[in-house]
Amino acid sequence: MSSQEFYSLFLQFIFPFLGVNFFIFGLFYLVLKRVLPNGVMDPLFIIFVIGFSTKYTIMCFLYWLGYIKEYYFYLFMLYLISVLSAYHVLRLSSFDIPNWYYRSYVNRRVALRDFEYLALLVVYFFVSIIILKSIGLGVFTDTNRFENSRGMGVFVRLIDGLTYFLIAYTALRFFLGRGARKLVSFLMLAFLVVFSALLNGAKISFLFNVLAITFVYRIHFKRNLFSLKGVLITVLFGLIFIFFALQENLKRNGIDPLSNSENIDGVPLVVDKFVHRMVSNGNTVYMLLPNGNIDNIDTDSFLIRIITPMIGITQMSKLIGYNAGDYSVGRQALLTFNPDAEIAGGPTSHFDYFSYVYLGPILGFVFILIIGGALGILSRQILNYQRKSEKSLFLSSLLTAIWFRFCVVMVEPPIGIAYLMDLFLIFGGLFAFRLVALARRSGSVGI
Repeated sequence: MSSQEFYSLFLQFIFPFLGVNFFIFGLFYLVLKRVLPNGVMDPLFIIFVIGFSTKYTIMCFLYWLGYIKEYYFYLFMLYLISVLSAYHVLRLSSFDIPNWYYRSYVNRRVALRDFEYLALLVVYFFVSIIILKSIGLGVFTDTNRFENSRGMGVFVRLIDGLTYFLIAYTALRFFLGRGARKLVSFLMLAFLVVFSALLNGAKISFLFNVLAITFVYRIHFKRNLFSLKGVLITVLFGLIFIFFALQENLKRNGIDPLSNSENIDGVPLVVDKFVHRMVSNGNTVYMLLPNGNIDNIDTDSFLIRIITPMIGITQMSKLIGYNAGDYSVGRQALLTFNPDAEIAGGPTSHFDYFSYVYLGPILGFVFILIIGGALGILSRQILNYQRKSEKSLFLSSLLTAIWFRFCVVMVEPPIGIAYLMDLFLIFGGLFAFRLVALARRSGSVGI
């Protein structure tokens, strides 16, 4: 089913659809609000409650209308229950941050102060300049951010890997600072939140940047930064940024965003595009599940899928002799209905469809349990760290970055895994440097 076909169907049944969506929204809210590290301000909460609630509403909707076979419906519902169950079970585990690593950052005798933060800040701005000179700000692209960043994927991913750490660390410097230090930290924080969202171009990026601030505040100070009013204001600003990005994209394509919509009477085109964007959270559902399209798409190798984001689509394509970007599950869903599409990108694959397509129903089920369990273990480590009496700006910020990057696994598993590898290399290298610096300073690495 193409996007236009589904959108027309959606508009015919919009009120029943919204009713089911609200019900599933409420289910995810009740299941997740008390078990995520940052409650309703957690990125995984946004992914499930805002994104996946629409996705599973579409699946129920199309199953009810007879477009999806029972096999697919019950299998992917089983996958959903399994990933949530694995998360809940492993969240009750006793996993904790290795003590030797924890002590190396909270022991004030061996602290390197803000050196690592400042070094990463310099790297961030240096790489940002390279991106700006090459492709400009992602929010102003006249295609999409994937096509816009073609050939620059490694640099873009490096920036994405550093963004949440730097925002979190700068936020803590602001909360703990005084006088001029507090003012400078505030200005830097405001700049990072806005600039990184404009540079990235993802319409949800501004909201996630603000969520990173609330997340690090929660785990570092053991209390919420915002009241319910603050949450609503944050969501409002996030929606404003989404409308701004949609409007700019329409303008750069020579389209008046305030012109009348052809799909919804009396509504500006930008509002129509916003509704279409919200519904597209489930575009892989209506593209792949009707007629069993998911079993007929082209694939390559699970290993190639995992490695491709790490080295970049351009480099991988040169190594294997074909366009590696065309074989993600989401891209294949797009090519099913638009085989001549040349612009990079496409729908996101999601944890369940990627697992099913590249590992099959049984191994895919095991992979999904691993994803849910790993998220549960990390959630437990964050909770244990939050309860500790001694905290480190570095560790609080690093845990924030890891959690935000790991959550991407639910949306696009290969990219989420690549983000984790980036963080491992960046911060593993920093830790090695720390050991060398401490050894030279004290004549011993023992901490």
